[in-house]
Amino acid sequence: MIVEHHSGHPFVLTISFEPIEEGTLVGWRQVFDTSSHYNQIADLVAQANEQNLIRLENEVGAAPRV
Repeated sequence: MIVEHHSGHPFVLTISFEPIEEGTLVGWRQVFDTSSHYNQIADLVAQANEQNLIRLENEVGAAPRV
C-alpha cells in the first residue's frame, strides 16, 4: 500500500504485508523530501508512527481469525 501524505509534513509511506508462519510481517517505510526535513521532525514522526502501529495492532487483534 502506498500513501502520499501532502499536508503538514509531506512524505510517501509504503506499507507491505508478507505472510509468515507466525502471522504477518508488516513493512513500514517513509520517504521525506530531504534528510534535513526529516531530521527536524524525527521525534514527531517516531511518536506518530508508534501511535499508528498500536492502532493497527489493536484493529488486527480485534479482527476475527479465518
